[in-house]
Order: sequence, then C-alpha cells, then structure tokens
Amino acid sequence: KTFDEILGRLGADESMPALLRVKALSGMTSKAGALDESTFGLLLKQLGPGASAGIRGEAARMFAKARLSRVQLMNLSEAVAQAGALELPILLDAFYKSRDLQVGERFVDALQMSPGVGNVPPDEIKRMLTRYPPAVLNKAKPLLDRLLAQRAQQAERLAELEASLLKGDLKRGEAVFHSQKTLCAVCHRVGDKGGQVGPDLTRVGRIRTTRDLLESVLYPSSSIARDFETYSIDTHDGESHTGVILRESHSEVEFAVVSGQPMKLARKSIAAIRPSSLSLMPQGLDQAMSKQEFSDLIAFLKSRQ
Repeated sequence: KTFDEILGRLGADESMPALLRVKALSGMTSKAGALDESTFGLLLKQLGPGASAGIRGEAARMFAKARLSRVQLMNLSEAVAQAGALELPILLDAFYKSRDLQVGERFVDALQMSPGVGNVPPDEIKRMLTRYPPAVLNKAKPLLDRLLAQRAQQAERLAELEASLLKGDLKRGEAVFHSQKTLCAVCHRVGDKGGQVGPDLTRVGRIRTTRDLLESVLYPSSSIARDFETYSIDTHDGESHTGVILRESHSEVEFAVVSGQPMKLARKSIAAIRPSSLSLMPQGLDQAMSKQEFSDLIAFLKSRQ
C-alpha cells in the first residue's frame, strides 16, 4: 500500500477521532485536488460549532488547497458565516478559484455575518471579489465601505495619538506593564516574567513599529495574532466560557480566560466551540492610564529588541 492509501483509510475510519482523521487527510498529496463528498463532509463538519481551534485551521487549509466544485463552494459559504479570525483569511483562497455569480453572491452574504471579517483587510476582499461578475462586488460595497470607514477612523486616531506621545521612561513603562492597573503581565511575558496567554513581548520592539504597538493596545481585536484567537465555549449544562485555547486533545480542551488562569473541560461536556471577533485583551486600555503612563508603556515595549 502507498502512504496515501494508508492515510486515506485513517481519514475514512469513522471510529477514529476527528482530529486524527483530518490530520491524516491533510497529509495526503492527492488531497490537493478535488475532494470527494465523504472527505468534503468531514472537513465541513470540522468548521462547525463543535470543532476545536486546531482542527478548524487544518480543515480550512485543506479547503484552501483543494479544487472545489460549484456546489461545494455554495455549501462552504455556510461555514464562512461562522468563521473566525483564524479560518476566514485561509478560506478566502478557496473562493479565489471561482468566477460563478451565485457562488460570489452566497459568499458575500456569508461574509457579512462572519465574526472574523474585521481581521481581513478590505483591499484583500475587494481584490478577490473583482474576479467575479461585477454584480458580486456591487453587492459587497456596503460591507467594504463599512470596513474601510472603520479602518480610516482607527488610522486617524492612531496618527493623532502617536503625534501626542510624551517622552517615555523605560523604567516607569516596565512598572506600568507589571502593574495592577493594566494587568499586561497577566497574559504577556517579557523575559522570564509574565503570563503566556498572549504573544511573548520580549522582542516586540524589533518586529513592531510604534504605530503597531498603539493599535494592539487601542484596537486589540483588529490585530489578533495567529494562535491567540479567542473562542466562546458552551457546555451541555448551560455554562459559557471565553478564552484562548492553550492545548487540546480528543478528550479535553485547556484554555485560558481573561484572568490568565487556565481551565480544562472534558470534550464530552462541550456543546459548541465558536470563534469570537473580540480579543481577550480589552479594548481601550489606554483609558485606564494617564497620558504619561501610556507613553511610558509604549516606550518600554518599543525598547524590547
């Protein structure tokens, strides 16, 4: 048997955990082409509300690489309506390959409902939709106008704030970072201190401009880093939790909530895992600080080379 045949048998075995089945299918070189209905159905299910973050991303990547039929793209649009910041940018690639009017219109309808749409640059959406008949781009115009207006408003505020920054003090900025006022260190690590719920900021000044840092503080939901997407997790007994998934297996999911503390839930107790459009980091953190404290914090982060 070839390696692809072995992986194909694993992927088709319904007694195996879904994550293992999708991983097996993603390793098949032949799956870069058309998807049979069985494989398509399995992958589509993994983009549903019960799937974990890792498996959603894996399924989205397979859809992006595959040659999907018109009917499959129409059905995939239903998943776009639920797609978060992790999957949506990947799923766009699947729709780049079509020119069908109805596929494009169905995709735009779904895009307007997607919680991850704010994390995709409007220009990228427009570039993709220009490949469809003009009616599709026209249908998307209200959405694109809204997204562009939001970006313009944010850019204007960021420019004003950057111009008004005071001379920052690194020591004071470090104290602000670790203070109870901002709670930055609850989720972020600098050096050997801090949490690991959010991105490590030890060398953030090397890869981020001052404008980037301002955006991450003021509008954290507009620039969610990969692997730190937020999910809402509903349980069968009616509880709901929001957090960043740290680790997962076929038997349990471990995630961190806004306090930075990890929680574990048995997979069998989970009713749904849904992507959230909001970062775990609260928006408008600058309002909790004085102008000098904010300037000190940005100076400290920019110094981390």
